[in-house]
Amino acid sequence: MITTCANAQCNASFGLMQSGRIFRIERPSPSASKVAQDLLWDSSRPRIEHYWLCDKCAGQFTVVVDAEGGIIISRIGTTSGISNTNSGLS
Repeated sequence: MITTCANAQCNASFGLMQSGRIFRIERPSPSASKVAQDLLWDSSRPRIEHYWLCDKCAGQFTVVVDAEGGIIISRIGTTSGISNTNSGLS
């Protein structure tokens, strides 16, 4: 469940989706060791995750998957990440 802005440098709380932007990110299936930890996960399907950037952050940043498969917040128009994502999301 999304609870806060994905930008770790922002403290905006997710409300009723009146503003901002939700990102739907499809990531590769987890590794075999992760599957063993979570028996309910269907490893044949990609993992779908959702992230929210508040209205202020959505005008400056986007959510992207980095080369290692991690999620980063990147300034719009650049390819490098500026921060790790906030932990209040799924």
